[in-house]
Amino acid sequence: IYYSGKFPIESSEISERSKSNRFQGVTAYNPVNEILLYSTYSFKYMALYKREGVRWNLIKETKVPDYTIKNGNIKFEKKGIGVSAVTMTKNYIVTAEYEDKNVTEKDLRQNNYILPKILCFYDYDLTIRKVLEIGKPIMRIGGNTDSDTIFAIIENPDFEIVSISY
Repeated sequence: IYYSGKFPIESSEISERSKSNRFQGVTAYNPVNEILLYSTYSFKYMALYKREGVRWNLIKETKVPDYTIKNGNIKFEKKGIGVSAVTMTKNYIVTAEYEDKNVTEKDLRQNNYILPKILCFYDYDLTIRKVLEIGKPIMRIGGNTDSDTIFAIIENPDFEIVSISY
């Protein structure tokens, strides 16, 4: 087993429990260019890793939002959370994001029905290229690395599968 990667925030002051809660996230893999994406749920952060042999090397990451550490816990200065789902296409990283930037982890714990309604398209340098407001709750997304087509399961009011090409 080979271990690669790093925590988004490196500090011995952060408790193991806080690390476990704050650094959970979602991953996506593009097998064509051997790039792995990691994105956190609880705050806006993405990191790209490139496969080189049996190791994964960090090639790009976004800036972590401003925070403080108190009693082992990470507290972010601004409200908001990370992404709920990610996928990769030939030229884009696509994320499902919440339209209300004030949605917090507590809101999600208290109401499982809060779902993202926005798709964000990033290039492989993690620069946002397009924001697409779906207007309907997005349950899941999937992509195709041979094209720039993504598929989403939305509520409208029943579940529907939609195809989006960018």
